Amino acid sequence: GTIGGFDDYSGNQLSRAPEWKFTLTGEYEIPLGRFGSLTPRAQYTWQDDTFFRAFNKDFDLQEAYHLTDLKMIWNSPEQRWSVEAFIQNIENEAPKQNILVGPNFLGSPPLAWYGPPRFYGLQVGFKY
Repeated sequence: GTIGGFDDYSGNQLSRAPEWKFTLTGEYEIPLGRFGSLTPRAQYTWQDDTFFRAFNKDFDLQEAYHLTDLKMIWNSPEQRWSVEAFIQNIENEAPKQNILVGPNFLGSPPLAWYGPPRFYGLQVGFKY
């Protein structure tokens, strides 16, 4: 509604402020003696509904979502070499990360940016 000619957003959720968000992370290094060590790592994040603008319209909403990342790290005994196998965003979620409405002279197009899709790979490291 409006109050005194101004839009009234009281009661709306704040922009970019989910009511709840939590992240759980765990890792454990497993010694392998002369073969170095192996460290599995897991991270889980859950985020509540989030509005990107004070209007709290459907376009402004990113519904609650969760993301899981896994990683396995091997380190050589002297920690000179490392190998990491990882997978990020196992669920392949694509949550909105930002939105805006474009300029009037272009017809005010709605624009949205989304998080990266599932991503996996292998990384090799060497310290000298």
